[in-house]
Amino acid sequence: MTTGLKLQNLPSLFRLQHHFHHRRLISTTIRAATTPTLPTLTKHHAILESLTRLVKWGFARESLVLLARRGISADESGEGEVRVGVLGKGDELGRVAAALLDDPLARGESEDGGRQMWVKALRKWCAESGSRGLLIRHGPSSEISTPKNSPVSLLTIPSPLLKPSKLEILLAPIPPGDPTDLTLQANNVPGSRFIKFPVHKSIVYAGEGEAGLQVLLDHDYTTTTAYDDKSRVLRLLSLPDLVPGNHRSGSVKIVNLPIVEDAIKRLNASSANSIMFEREWLQSGFGAVQEWVLDGCEKPDSDSGGVRPVVKTLISSIVAESERVIRGEEERLRRAAGEKEGHFVGKCFAVVDNAESLSASLRNWSQNAHSELQNSLAVGFSSRAWGQLAWWKLIWTADDVTANSREVVSTWLLPQSKRAFVFLAGRLAGAGFKGGPQTAFRRPSSPEELAQSRLADTSSPFISSTSKNLDKYVPEGSYPTHLFTKTENVISNMISDLQTSANRLLMGSLSFSVTLAAASGLLYLSNIPVYSSSSLAALGLVLSMRWLQTRWGWERQRFQQAVKEQGRIAIVESERWAWQRLKDGVVVDGDIVRKDEELEKVLEGRAVVERITKLLESPGD
Repeated sequence: MTTGLKLQNLPSLFRLQHHFHHRRLISTTIRAATTPTLPTLTKHHAILESLTRLVKWGFARESLVLLARRGISADESGEGEVRVGVLGKGDELGRVAAALLDDPLARGESEDGGRQMWVKALRKWCAESGSRGLLIRHGPSSEISTPKNSPVSLLTIPSPLLKPSKLEILLAPIPPGDPTDLTLQANNVPGSRFIKFPVHKSIVYAGEGEAGLQVLLDHDYTTTTAYDDKSRVLRLLSLPDLVPGNHRSGSVKIVNLPIVEDAIKRLNASSANSIMFEREWLQSGFGAVQEWVLDGCEKPDSDSGGVRPVVKTLISSIVAESERVIRGEEERLRRAAGEKEGHFVGKCFAVVDNAESLSASLRNWSQNAHSELQNSLAVGFSSRAWGQLAWWKLIWTADDVTANSREVVSTWLLPQSKRAFVFLAGRLAGAGFKGGPQTAFRRPSSPEELAQSRLADTSSPFISSTSKNLDKYVPEGSYPTHLFTKTENVISNMISDLQTSANRLLMGSLSFSVTLAAASGLLYLSNIPVYSSSSLAALGLVLSMRWLQTRWGWERQRFQQAVKEQGRIAIVESERWAWQRLKDGVVVDGDIVRKDEELEKVLEGRAVVERITKLLESPGD
């Protein structure tokens, strides 16, 4: 009893922190009581199980976790491969890949023909690939093949870089986001879907000179700092006028692509140029790039726990990203709880809005909406855009009827009422579409009560069917569309009718004037005096203009009345929608239960992250 009184005297933020701690104790106790211990699980299997739980809760990306699972499972069997992405565009990507994968000092003379074949095929593919990827593995030189409906083509080459560590290189375009989580599509297959192709580490080749620098800056701007892992992402920029040396800023490495291409060309011409090749190879900076590629990719041994360092780095990056997502979720829940007046009073949940306050707000909105309908449309139909459609301007503004009318309707048809009603609909949804007093939700005060509530939830078919929809942020029908659909109806139907009327009236007026002008000319040719014949033409012009003025004015007036009527109908339908929600009363949507589950999910997610961190830091089995 004393504890309850002390909690009520604490500020809301400290009560929420106490609630977080209380929920952590509950979750830990329940997990210890319900989860069986599995002493036979290895450390690696425990890590994989924890990563799977993070994916289930939305704290980790499934594609990266699957890559980590593949790496751990393959390393345990001794057949693991490390996938390195080389990203770029066009022929420049092929040049970098050829320079990175080729080693003239390691190949024999019999391999020169095969080398020319795969380099030529590689550069041709890079120039024509589009959004497709190319997976390069070690093996005899082969032609590029593409499996059916696959966004990735295959190529095997006898590269000495790939064989020792079982590397595979994935060539792909530079993505707008994380360069280690690629998304590829078969661009020549109609209706093909996007497929995730994550990699352990990536090289992003921006290009040469100023153009490459611009690409590098654009990619850094669109890529968040969460992905800027120096051990997993290396950005290359080729500056031919600069000797690379050790020029490296963060994860950006300066290289010289023309130098390394010239060195390979010289060595292919004569083996006597081997010393010059080694000197230019070191100057180009590609030796350091190869070292970065091989770093952490060596085959695992017993001291490392049977897992390559690059796989451990991948798991660490997944954990870091999960921790960042969990922190954001905690902050969101904390902020949402802090914005509620009177939230967490003791162990009850209170809501400010009720049927009376929402009814008063709805009446106030209806009154303001009808007033705005008159005032805003009056201002809109007095604006410059509508004034340009006067009858005497119609001859040169007939093509602007649609654009000007759309501007008036979009700008002046209930702009404030639309925003206010969406806010009011959100209050209705937050209050549970109330028709009576809000019933407070009592949170479980002990692990036993929480366990009983979970058992009741799983045994109840109604709750189990409702829980499937808990992840939907906006239930169907929560927000009305009458105000917006009426505006779209006016724009799509009524404005087109007004444009048709303008064209028809203008053509009728002009045709009448031209007809009488032609008759006036015939009278003049019949020796009728000029004064008399021209009077007929003037009379036709006056009558046609008067007819255009009258009919176009009537069309404008009819359009204005129709727009006002559509606005009134939208207000009435929206008001009827809200009153019906209030009449239906409180709809149990599980919102409070969902917030409780979200809090528990965050606490369990943080515990899982801490568990994975400890497993990674512990010595190998």
